[in-house]
Amino acid sequence: PEDSPPVIRVPKFRIPYKVGQVTQFLYMRGVVRKLTRDADVLILQNNVLRPTLPLAKYSECPTIAWTHDASPESCSSRLTKTVENYIISLNRKHVRYVSMFTAVNECQRDMLRSLGVKESRILPNPVPTEDFYQSEEERKRVREELGIPEDEIVFMSVGLIPKRDIEFLVRVCRDLRVHLLLVGNFNTEAKVLRKVRNLRPYYNASDLVIAR
Repeated sequence: PEDSPPVIRVPKFRIPYKVGQVTQFLYMRGVVRKLTRDADVLILQNNVLRPTLPLAKYSECPTIAWTHDASPESCSSRLTKTVENYIISLNRKHVRYVSMFTAVNECQRDMLRSLGVKESRILPNPVPTEDFYQSEEERKRVREELGIPEDEIVFMSVGLIPKRDIEFLVRVCRDLRVHLLLVGNFNTEAKVLRKVRNLRPYYNASDLVIAR
């Protein structure tokens, strides 16, 4: 919209995890200082086990911490307990530099409280409605490609899926006698049928989508 504030989009980049959290933080500190000099607001994607909040200290404008993925399980396997505790402590000390905290659900709001955040707003993840539509022709085509009869039920799970959750889903779907379609990054020995970029046809072929 014409009345919307200007947005600076930073090109997507990735620093190899093996270089360490400290190196990543030092790099991002310089990026934040440079980009926020002419910005109205800085939005940080917050995670309890990444040194995100200290970046707010170096921002030249108000900061919003968008708590989108605050689950410790998302990266705890890569960190020792000592490092985990240090990062959590570091984030807790820098809560005061953040102007506003948001969380996608009550569970992540509870995590923010554990960091000493007294006030936060629930801001659910936006849903791209154009990805969900009904097309009997596409539903039939995808099911034929996957070898699934039209009259059978298909559950679809999307996203980063821990191995234990996959095993649980498999047991449930086996008991219910339904098909399970896994789409995303997951740690399992399951056979990868294909690599896909467009999920819309698979949403269409499914009867129920499971979101973590």
